[in-house]
Amino acid sequence: MKGSIREQTAARLKAIGSVDIFVGLPSFYCEGTIDHVVSCVARGLERYYPKSKAVIFISDGGSTDDTREVAESVVCKGGNITKVVAIYRGLAGKGSAFRQIFEAAILTNAKALAIFESDRKSIAPEWVQNILSPVLEGGFDFVAPAYKRYKFDGTLTNTIAYNLTRALYGANIRQPIGGDWALSLAFTRFLLAQEIWDSDIAKYGVDIWMTTRALVANFRVAQARLGVKLHLDKDPNDLSQMFYQVVATIFKMMELDIDYWRNIHTMRDIPIFGAYVGMEPQSFMIDKETLIGYYKSGFINFGALWREYLGDEIFAQLQHLSEQKTGGKFDLPSAVWVKIVYRYAAHFHQQDSQRGKLIGTLIPIYNARVASLIDSLGDDTIDTEAFFEAQAVEFERAKASLIAEYEYHR
Repeated sequence: MKGSIREQTAARLKAIGSVDIFVGLPSFYCEGTIDHVVSCVARGLERYYPKSKAVIFISDGGSTDDTREVAESVVCKGGNITKVVAIYRGLAGKGSAFRQIFEAAILTNAKALAIFESDRKSIAPEWVQNILSPVLEGGFDFVAPAYKRYKFDGTLTNTIAYNLTRALYGANIRQPIGGDWALSLAFTRFLLAQEIWDSDIAKYGVDIWMTTRALVANFRVAQARLGVKLHLDKDPNDLSQMFYQVVATIFKMMELDIDYWRNIHTMRDIPIFGAYVGMEPQSFMIDKETLIGYYKSGFINFGALWREYLGDEIFAQLQHLSEQKTGGKFDLPSAVWVKIVYRYAAHFHQQDSQRGKLIGTLIPIYNARVASLIDSLGDDTIDTEAFFEAQAVEFERAKASLIAEYEYHR
């Protein structure tokens, strides 16, 4: 398997030699934020790790804007910090940038690796210490981020990724697809050795893949409080691709890990360190009626398939939602949503082909669930985290039904 680092970059890294801290920044069209991210990381290293030899490594996906030029122009004042800007080889996607970052960190024998997204507008120097200290001082192998988020932010996390990670793998990791991470060298080596780098997982699915690999392989896992997750606005097509790839990766890992998660019957809290930094999350609105419109169009296109996948009882509830008039309360209950997700996971397991199309038929129902959340959480007196905690418990309670369907179709 050919590596993702070009010879000139590899030679430069070898010349740098061993380092204490390696910070990787995957980038793609980030000319508007990359200077802020690099500067914040450099200030964090200067302030909290002034005696540590460090590398800031920008792994770019071939941006044709000025991302790399802007990154090169940022001056790092710390005398122990070296900045390297490179273009990765491999599939276009975030995972290929991670692969290059992993290879580069191993070349420098880094004691700890941190990864921050380059489109992050809210990063602060304190994030560097918060994410790295559990590895450098606590001996942890994998550190996931904990953000302060507005109640309608992170809907894919709140509706699917968090719930399945917690229910299946028995770990209360609140942001399993967060984007900012820290890793030990041992865990970095473990991930790089996995045969996934030429697959779709090496795109948006890489975050949830890393999280589940840490749990299944029994590495020491922690969380770090950071702050508000504020980034550049994403293209709607990117968000659709993200849904496909994240959900497909979760379902694929479920198949691979069945002998692990069917024996998990309790949930453990994952330790969390540090203090939240900076601003409070800003409120924003989601157009509920547009989401409902997407759902109703989905019902017209996929209703027959939904009846086949989900059964008559759930189909009747979905049909009732499709007939609701504009402006009324829209409610797709948590208990029904849990059944839908689990049945889709089971159908994914049964199918050897057309899996992408299967997940595509789930997107309109996901839109309905998000629209339902807008009504459920619309009252500012509602405890949002308590709501999502209750939803996660619903996933845990229904796990036996998923196991039964999986066992039947093995």
